[in-house]
Formats: sequence, structure tokens, C-alpha cells
Amino acid sequence: MNQSFTRRTFLRLGAGALATSPFLFSSQRATAQTQSNELLVPVAKIELPPVGFRGLGSFNATGMWARETLAVVPNGSLINLVEFSDVKNPQVVTLDNKAIDADCRDVDFYQNYLVCGLVGAADNRRVLIYDISDWKNPKLVSTVRSTDYGTVHNVFVAGKVCFLPTIGQGDGELFMLDLTDPTNPVQMGPVRFLDRFFGDVHDVTVIGNRLYAAAWDTGFWIIDFENLDNPKQLKYTFRAQQHYGRGASHNCWPSPDGKILFTGDESPGDFIRSFDISDLNNIRALGQYGLGPGTIPHDLVVDGAYVYDAYYANGVRVLEYSDPRELKEVAAFNPHNGRARYSHGYDGFWDVYPFGKYVLTSDMQTGLWILEKKGILAGK
Repeated sequence: MNQSFTRRTFLRLGAGALATSPFLFSSQRATAQTQSNELLVPVAKIELPPVGFRGLGSFNATGMWARETLAVVPNGSLINLVEFSDVKNPQVVTLDNKAIDADCRDVDFYQNYLVCGLVGAADNRRVLIYDISDWKNPKLVSTVRSTDYGTVHNVFVAGKVCFLPTIGQGDGELFMLDLTDPTNPVQMGPVRFLDRFFGDVHDVTVIGNRLYAAAWDTGFWIIDFENLDNPKQLKYTFRAQQHYGRGASHNCWPSPDGKILFTGDESPGDFIRSFDISDLNNIRALGQYGLGPGTIPHDLVVDGAYVYDAYYANGVRVLEYSDPRELKEVAAFNPHNGRARYSHGYDGFWDVYPFGKYVLTSDMQTGLWILEKKGILAGK
């Protein structure tokens, strides 16, 4: 790793400030093996209200995340809370933040609170935090404003720290919030990935104390954080950075044993890729999967032995990776049959969340789908 890319100092913001080998794939492209819906059976479709999406068309859902039987599906100025303990009769509460004039595209949970990232708020609002102890009556308890960073497109909570990758205000910065008191969150940041503008930190996944960041042109980064439950003593160490020759690293997720990392590149005709990260001093490309020209992978999540990807107009794709050099599609769900409504192609399934015997997925054309796993997907 180029050590000039790292900054290892850590200061507090407010009381201080948190300061701040390219290669080609050798494996061949793996393509779709099946179009069968038999392993992913829809049990509910929750249609959500459409919202104009800043010049891209009218969408019904964008990001999505869930905890237990509560899913939250943001869409522009709307934040939809869907309680699905009865999957055949889900209940919906919709929050309308139209007055804020900002899009919410991603959410996460902290204890009894919902953390919502904002895109494009004119008054510098970046995060909204709601008390959802009573999910039917959410209460806005705090708002985070900042002139130091731009759009919050993705949020990820680990311990008492909320990670806020930013896009649209360069230099590859990652900001954070101390959620010890969610009614008065403390801003921390940035962790700086680069000493010059090269791309944005678009999305992060945190498993244990390890953070995996997708940063567009610069590929993916791996960072070890410590004391996530005590942000006042938080420190971090850069462990690896991998640039693999193409730009569009959108999100990434590790295998349960932490030895394989999967990345999705959000550009037409690009791929889901697998990497051997068992030795961070010798990261190796293993395999890749794609659906051909014009198709666009989006958010992916690893669930046990399978990778689930929301593949825009090509629906939900499930890949088996027992041999990560040969990613094999074992299941697919796509009511749109690969048809996008808009010529830009960014339409269809945005997010996917597998848990237990179900898979939740947000569809930009309708809303939230609940799918039931069958067959090999229904194992542990």
C-alpha cells in the first residue's frame, strides 16, 4: 500500500477535530446460470408512494434496511416504515420531510433510534435521527448540519459510531457521528483516504471492528477501527487499499470468515468481483460475475454461503461462491424481465436485505418486496 495515502492521527471534532498496484483480472466472466424464481418466492409486495427523483424520473423506493420485523424504505423526501411481523398484512407509516427539500437514500438503526442520511439539503442538513420506540409515532430528536462535508448517500452504524461516507465534496473523506447520546450526536471526522482528490468514499460495511470501504476510482479500502463502543477513545489503522484498474467501486461486503471480499461496480456492463483478502499484504482478484452490456449491479450483501445483489432492472441475483473463482448464479427474482423505464438504466431493484427465511428488497418501480427463501437458500 502507498503509505502516502494514509493519515493515522485521530482528534475529536468540537473538542478538536478528527484530522484527517493496479492489475487485470485473470478469471473469465461468469454469466447468469438460471432465471428461475423457484428459490425466491414473493409473499408480499408493499406498494409505496412515488416521488420525483431530481431529474431521474419518479421512483417508489431507493435504499432500504431492516431490523427484526421493521423495514425502513426511504424515497426522496419520504421515509416509509414497514412493520411485517404479519407478512401478509404489513403495516406502513410514512414520514414526509418535503419541507427539508432533501432526499433520504439510506438508513440504519441504533438502539431505539433511526439514523437517516440526506442528499442535497439546501440548509446543510446531513442526518436526521428519530426515536422509534413507538414505530407508529416516530419523533425527530436531532438534526445534524455540516458545511464540512457534502451528500450523505450511505450510513452504517457499528457500536456507538455512525459512519457517513460522503459524495459530491471530494478528497475521499469519511465522517462519523458519536451516538452515545442520539439526541445530541457529536460530529467526528474526517478520516481521509487520499491526499488529493481522486474519488469519493461511496459506501462502507463494518463487520466487527473492520471497515470495508468502496471508493469509486480508488477501488476498496480496509481499515481496522478500535473502541467502537467508546468513541472518545476511537482510533484506526489503515490495513489495505486495492485499486483494480476500473472506476465505479460502489459497495462491498466480506464473507463471514473475512477471507473473501465481494465488490459491486455501479457502471453499465460492469461486474460483481471477488477478492482473496486473507493476506492483506497480498490481495488477489479471484472471479467476477456480470450480466452483459448495459446491465448495472447495485447494492450487495453476503448472507452465509450466498451473495445477494440488487441488480437494478435485472432484479435480485443470488450467487454461490464455494469456489470464489467461479461465481455461480443459483437464483433470481425479476418481475421486470430486465426492462428499465428510463434510458439512463438506473431503475429497478436498489437494495436487498436477506435475513432468516426472508429476503427484503426495495424496487424503484413499485416499493418493497418480501421474498421467501426456498430450497438451498433456506438452509442455515
